[in-house]
Amino acid sequence: MVAAMKWVSHCTTVSFEMGLPPFGGYLLDPYLGTSPWLVVVGAVFGFYLGMKHLLQLARQNGGSSSGNQES
Repeated sequence: MVAAMKWVSHCTTVSFEMGLPPFGGYLLDPYLGTSPWLVVVGAVFGFYLGMKHLLQLARQNGGSSSGNQES
């Protein structure tokens, strides 16, 4: 159960990292008159953050299991 909750936490974090920047851009665009540029910048930034976090998670989990196989 603890492992499942850990993965749910990771998935939720990555989804917020990918979703909140474009949503923030969507909310700010009408006020600043920059439509659709803040949404686009937020989407690129969110994609970058999410992928960076996913790669970090893959390295952590892959590194711990591959280290045992090399011995």
